[in-house]
Amino acid sequence: MVHSKTKWNWLVSFFVCLFLFSCTAQKSYEGKYAAAGSVAGPSPEIYIELKANGQGIWQVRDDQADFTWSIKGNEIRLHLKSGGILTGRIEDSAIAIKLPATRNLMFQKIK
Repeated sequence: MVHSKTKWNWLVSFFVCLFLFSCTAQKSYEGKYAAAGSVAGPSPEIYIELKANGQGIWQVRDDQADFTWSIKGNEIRLHLKSGGILTGRIEDSAIAIKLPATRNLMFQKIK
């Protein structure tokens, strides 16, 4: 009986640590990112915003698209409402996103 309780405590502790680590990792990427070379004055032409709840916004001038995001290792995935997924690579405070067609965008954190 004591052995069973110890096993249960270790299992609960493991999942609590795993949950806390995943929340901390995602939280460090929250913020607003501007596409390199797209900043014109105080507001960028193209930006993404990663929110705390896993939601995000991709904005190009006056148009915007909502998405959800997740992190796995040094990869970020943007799950678009239309059903597509864009993947990117995290590099320090920047995110490189590969767009369909061969174009890559580098986003720098601004907030």
